[in-house]
Amino acid sequence: METGFNVHVGINLAAAILVGFYCHSSLDIAPAVLALPLSLFVASAAVPDVDCASSRPRKYVRFGAMSCLVFLSAAYFSTLSAWNPVLPFVLPFLGVLALELAMPAHRAILHSPLAAVGWGAFFFFAFGSPLTGLLAGLGYASHLVVDALGDRT
Repeated sequence: METGFNVHVGINLAAAILVGFYCHSSLDIAPAVLALPLSLFVASAAVPDVDCASSRPRKYVRFGAMSCLVFLSAAYFSTLSAWNPVLPFVLPFLGVLALELAMPAHRAILHSPLAAVGWGAFFFFAFGSPLTGLLAGLGYASHLVVDALGDRT
């Protein structure tokens, strides 16, 4: 089985429906409380593939980084052009190039259980919610399990 973006997100979407139904019916957690944790659970399934040059998550990260850097270059145009007139135009490309060079190899550190724990811990501390941290970490870990069961290419 080939484990691409659609497989990872599809499996987590199906699991999120089951987890959401269980949490709402058995644990009596309100749907409004479950919205963010379940969204992170589904989205976290795609995060480990940021390290693959041809993956959709990597393309989204490139686009987001370029958009942010273009916005910052426009916002600080006068300051940047005082340093060098070409800098506001070159900065977004240099930033994305630096991001590409800093990215680890595919299936390296981002495809480890430690990364899943770190991802869950980040969201636990960011939102102060054990449920959010747990589901974000489990969503990330599900990517690793699907990769282990699927192809190894």
